Amino acid sequence: AALALTAAMERALALADAGLDELEQALARGGGGGVAQEAEQQAAAALRGAELEARAAGNADGQRAVRRAQLQERAARLDALRRRLLLGGADVAEAAAPATDVAQAHADRQRKLTERLADQEDKLATARRQMAESEDVAHGVLANLNRQKEVIASTSRKVEQVDDDMDYGSRLLTSIKSWWQVGSIQDKGKR
Repeated sequence: AALALTAAMERALALADAGLDELEQALARGGGGGVAQEAEQQAAAALRGAELEARAAGNADGQRAVRRAQLQERAARLDALRRRLLLGGADVAEAAAPATDVAQAHADRQRKLTERLADQEDKLATARRQMAESEDVAHGVLANLNRQKEVIASTSRKVEQVDDDMDYGSRLLTSIKSWWQVGSIQDKGKR
């Protein structure tokens, strides 16, 4: 099983390498464009597949550190190529577009980033609110459990008291019974 996982990992790494090589060649031919973006997507998908294979393999063959280093190396290479793709695409766009279009594109990017930031802040505020609500519910549950604990302790004490009373009553009945028997014997003797 470990050999099959290792072979699957090697195939996934080979696919990632092929995608990275294709992306590098596309960038060398002319920067951005659809071919380079498609190659980047394929390389990223292949790298994700290799990561899944590495997780599936675990440390069954003692090679976890080696696989992690291989994945980090390819991830760093992909990040560097992505930067080149982004910079290459921006350089081409700026050379072909007038300054106002570049400024407009920059303003659009800033607006989108601001919107994303606002969305993230809203999500964070929602998460904090849910956390506070969960904490309130947890405190209520804890208080309820403490009350139930007190009720159980009180009931336990009452059951012990009833048990003690039953023992005392049983001793009294035994005592009365012995007196009754003694009295019956004396009554028989008088007749």
